[in-house]
Amino acid sequence: MTEIPKDLENNVEQLINSMSLVENIRYSQRRVSIGRKIAIYSLSAAASVVLIITVALSLTRVKTPQDTFDDPILAYMEVEKVMSKINDHISVPAGTISMTEDILNKQKTIFNTTIKR
Repeated sequence: MTEIPKDLENNVEQLINSMSLVENIRYSQRRVSIGRKIAIYSLSAAASVVLIITVALSLTRVKTPQDTFDDPILAYMEVEKVMSKINDHISVPAGTISMTEDILNKQKTIFNTTIKR
């Protein structure tokens, strides 16, 4: 007949305790994950509600542009001033283009004289 080990009762008790501990850990993790899911769903629902309210409010408030000048002559002078500034900025690149054309023409002349030789 086989002898029963003396530590068998302690070993079984430790095994049962460790299994119980593992089960408690799994249960607590499951509870935490359910709590996280509820929190995530609640936050996403709140964000959706805020988004819908924001879109609804932005659609109802249409801003009408306001005139900045009451005097048409003053408005025309301001437009002329802005157009003058735009012209100043456009004329600088135009000068650069003409300078580039001069350089390209010189290179073309040098190239043509080199080929003729």
